[in-house]
Amino acid sequence: MSVTMFNCGFGDCFCIEDEYVERPLYVDFGIISGSLKSPKGLRELSEMKIGLHMWQQKEKDFLLTHFHEDHYSGILFLHGKKYFQDNMKFNTVYLPNVFDPSFQNTILSVIISTTHKSVYRLPKLDLVEFLKILCDNKSNIRLISRGDRISKNLIALWPVKNLVEEESTTEISNLIENRVINASDVENLISMATNINTAVGLMVNGEFEKAKRKLEAINPKENQALLATLTKIKRKGNKLNELGNNISIVFQNEIDQREACGEIMEEYESRDILFTGDVSKSVWNMITHMPKCEPKNLRMFAKYHLIKIPHHGTKCYYYNFEKYIVSGKTVCLIPNEPIAKKDKNGKPHVWGIADEYKGDLKEAHVYTSQNNISSWKSTGTKKEMIGFDLMKVL
Repeated sequence: MSVTMFNCGFGDCFCIEDEYVERPLYVDFGIISGSLKSPKGLRELSEMKIGLHMWQQKEKDFLLTHFHEDHYSGILFLHGKKYFQDNMKFNTVYLPNVFDPSFQNTILSVIISTTHKSVYRLPKLDLVEFLKILCDNKSNIRLISRGDRISKNLIALWPVKNLVEEESTTEISNLIENRVINASDVENLISMATNINTAVGLMVNGEFEKAKRKLEAINPKENQALLATLTKIKRKGNKLNELGNNISIVFQNEIDQREACGEIMEEYESRDILFTGDVSKSVWNMITHMPKCEPKNLRMFAKYHLIKIPHHGTKCYYYNFEKYIVSGKTVCLIPNEPIAKKDKNGKPHVWGIADEYKGDLKEAHVYTSQNNISSWKSTGTKKEMIGFDLMKVL
């Protein structure tokens, strides 16, 4: 098995190859605004080099864990580069299954959480732009929920649609009851959601021209005031951004390699992997205790050879993975370059790797895209990606 982590600063892009996938599977490709700013042009250079890696693969798939800038802005960037377009089609694109007319509040929360002042554009819906690109490329679209197979030998642990909808309904109701969003904005949002849900349904059926017409009916120029309002709403300390992360596709390999081989983990080089998207601790609590979810026999493994740490290892999304680590053998991936942000009270803080991971991951091999772990004590090896464009970690 081969897993490559690309240097996206504060962003995600991975490539999985070999026995678990039918063809190279790229997991996310994005860089957050404000990351890789120095030296000038570093962000664009990183995106171009990752694009070249993708371009060289004649056959490839793409999995988007969720609809945030630091996970798909690279696709938007490359789509505007003519010299990449002749070989940038993915055979299959996997998306979180949040597009369902019967779960309307989920897509409403996704729309709000994906509206922002993009590094490339004025306030707009990058979600719609991304879906238009998929229409142009005419890739096979697969919507993923818990229990669905990904590629050849991977399986999804999350999302679970009804649980995501419960959280979304609570938050959207709060916005309406507290008059954070007015009735006319709600009406416009529902119209957008209807068009997006219909378009994605058409895309799944291969009707890309009809789907694109539905998406083009969402005119950003006519909705600038609404989009600007949504951008402000997202900054006011509500849970919408967290909800946008909590739709993430979380996946592992389908068969527990340790259990299948019947060997003691400490003596066996496991090939069990766990990719976590950006889900929060509340989702991990549901994934590890699944009485409400089917299939009930789907569970996390006791140990993993590779764990992608969620949300760049930040404190607000901290989760203790220590029990899943095998001393000196488990590889943990933390794509993070510290960037200055503001908290819900407007106070500046740095999104770096949480100090808690220094203790939890001390027995693991840690790979990161920045160098603030140089003081960590570890029985494994510490790897920093400063100066690297990509790194094969397995």
